[in-house]
Amino acid sequence: MSKDGFDFKELGLVCLNCLTALEETGSSLLCQKCGQKYPVLQGIPSFTDINPLFEGRFVGHIRPSRFSNKWFFPVFEYFNIASQRVIFLKRSLKQLPRGSKILDVGCGGGGYGFILKGFGQVVGTDVSLKSLEYAKAVYPVVHASITALPFPSGYFDAVVSSDVLGHIPLEQKAKAFSEMHRVLKKGGLMVHSAIETDSDSVWFRFAKKYPALFQRYHIDKHGHIGLEMPSVILDRCREFSFDILNVGKINAMILRPEVIIGWFDNEYREKNKGIAALVEISKWIDRFKISRIGFSLLLGVTEKLVNPFIDVNKTTGLLLCCQKRK
Repeated sequence: MSKDGFDFKELGLVCLNCLTALEETGSSLLCQKCGQKYPVLQGIPSFTDINPLFEGRFVGHIRPSRFSNKWFFPVFEYFNIASQRVIFLKRSLKQLPRGSKILDVGCGGGGYGFILKGFGQVVGTDVSLKSLEYAKAVYPVVHASITALPFPSGYFDAVVSSDVLGHIPLEQKAKAFSEMHRVLKKGGLMVHSAIETDSDSVWFRFAKKYPALFQRYHIDKHGHIGLEMPSVILDRCREFSFDILNVGKINAMILRPEVIIGWFDNEYREKNKGIAALVEISKWIDRFKISRIGFSLLLGVTEKLVNPFIDVNKTTGLLLCCQKRK
């Protein structure tokens, strides 16, 4: 039992070497079969090294809106472009039976924890120990990499992630998909909301004209070291015996003001007058709450009309729901 009240046995933790159930021995977990020990750091079982690239970078929570019980909120959420990830996640997980076990890989500070807990029993994993210190206030957590998950095969009903796979090095992608597939039950769901991708969009084509800036502001700034084209990601899913149930797109042709600011409010402004003007307009919209809300609704309606006709490789964010073949 951790000092936070988590029962390690209930987490189903197993040895990474031989997949044998672990026993708690003081400040560590022990594999009786092969003798491997795993430390418990600040009440968190640890199965990986601390990664300085991501340590403590993602710690926020998404909390329920104070208007979530109002009659108009479902309509507002449906058309709000900023809510599309949450809507996709909720719709995907509605398929799960009651009491389902859900693994939130790359959970950071437990960002979607309050939503996920409405669909089952949740465990979060991340390579950042500092982020997990925040997440453990939401649900039980384990310090582990997506490429080496300390859980039995066929243990979870769903594996979910948000903004994770774009951070996985290309040479480790296959192992990440293999592990997610292994820990899922047959018929279990793999839901990504969302996957950061490479793209053939007009935005990325412009950004890539300046390789040094693209590297600085699209790769290094956010740790997006493993961007792949959406079509490649879909092929990976099929390769690992996943059936694709639903695909969504965000940040394709239409970008929210805060995204435009984040991407181009830098040296890119000096490269193109149109981009400079767009950044200024976006900053004005982002300055006032009423303009942010109004513009989010306008963009949300437009995106719903336009996105079905956009090629998947034009998106920079992929929403994906797959099922492990039975």
